Amino acid sequence: MIRTYQSGQAVIRVKIDGTKVFCSTLHGGLDNFIDFAFLFDKQSLLREFPDLRGQPDEVIYKEGGKRWYAKLEAFKEEEEIWEYIEDELAGKGFIFIEEVSG
Repeated sequence: MIRTYQSGQAVIRVKIDGTKVFCSTLHGGLDNFIDFAFLFDKQSLLREFPDLRGQPDEVIYKEGGKRWYAKLEAFKEEEEIWEYIEDELAGKGFIFIEEVSG
């Protein structure tokens, strides 16, 4: 399943494979899916994992990404992952547009 979200002119498509989350953007090509963790900015990671504050950027991105995937693996159902992703995107101003199989 692929879900599409939009914020202004920005469009993002998200798909889930197990506990791995992939995304694509208009900028990168809507059919060119990359690891969702690449969308995290430093502030998002620090909001999610405040104990990383004060660490070098490299540590924040590496450890934050690792913890983010550990959090996803703790979910029992795919729908729980979708809810978490939608909350993340809503925090960045994205709204759900459509869902397609794929």
